[in-house]
Amino acid sequence: MAKMEEVYGFSVDPDAMPGDYTAMMVDQLFGSIWTRGALDTRDRRLLTVGVLAAMSQIDLLDLQFDSALARDELTEEQLREVVIHLTHYVGGPSRWG
Repeated sequence: MAKMEEVYGFSVDPDAMPGDYTAMMVDQLFGSIWTRGALDTRDRRLLTVGVLAAMSQIDLLDLQFDSALARDELTEEQLREVVIHLTHYVGGPSRWG
């Protein structure tokens, strides 16, 4: 939960959600994946932004952008550059194919 709070600025209470999915997701994603040492949070965020852009997950991209800015991981200029870069891999090819 602490890592989720660090990454997104909020957390969820898995006990308040029906079923086991939320608890398992929070435990695995934020307890094991985001805490691994080979990549820092900024690197993981950039990877996540790329995947979300490829999947057209605009709401989740907004969450990533807001979190990156709030944590001073990326500047507005850097985020604009990420979008410009990804557009040529995600936007164009999906229309050309």
